[in-house]
Order: sequence, then structure tokens, then C-alpha cells
Amino acid sequence: MLRLRQVFGGSPSRWFVSTRGVSTGLALALALSYTKILGVEKRSVLAFVMVSALILTFVFTSGMSLALRNKPPSEIKDEEYFGFLTLVAIAGLLVAIVNCFLLLIYSQLKTEIP
Repeated sequence: MLRLRQVFGGSPSRWFVSTRGVSTGLALALALSYTKILGVEKRSVLAFVMVSALILTFVFTSGMSLALRNKPPSEIKDEEYFGFLTLVAIAGLLVAIVNCFLLLIYSQLKTEIP
């Protein structure tokens, strides 16, 4: 665990909180920048993308962050930490794939999304 902690620079709970803060800040910046550029219809598409991504992320990653937070850092093995990071990456890819599929369906039903 110490070797991975040196590479990634901190505990899993610290990474979780920092990445969550960065992603929330980026989502806010994206929403504010596109609000002025997009019209009403395109803004609704953006709202659909953001809300569906948030819901899918919650559904696919619910409870994962608690896997290592309840263990003391000295008891976390490298294999567990690597497995946790791999599982989160796979869940993120799954969220992206399902969200793109939803966008494709929405594009076919309502209006074409560039």
C-alpha cells in the first residue's frame, strides 16, 4: 500500500474527496459557460446529458467509495487498492457508454445531437 500511496500521493478517501470536488467545479464551469452560448433547445440537451450522467454515476458507483474508507490505511493491501481503482475506472467507462447510448436514442427520437 505504501508504494501505491507514494505513486498516487495520498489515501483513497482523500482522492475521493478531491476528485469529487474537481468534477463538481468542472461541471459548474461547463454549465455556466454553455448557458450563454446555447439556445433553449441545445441547453435542454446539455441538461439531459448532465442529469443522466449524474444519475448513472450514482447508480453505477453507489457504495464503491465506502469499500476502502472503513479500513485503516495500514491494513489496505496493494491488490485491494489497485482493484478498487480498476473497479472505479470500469464503472466510469460503463457510465460513459450508457450515457452515449441514451444520447443516441434521444437523438433518434427528438432531434439530432451533433
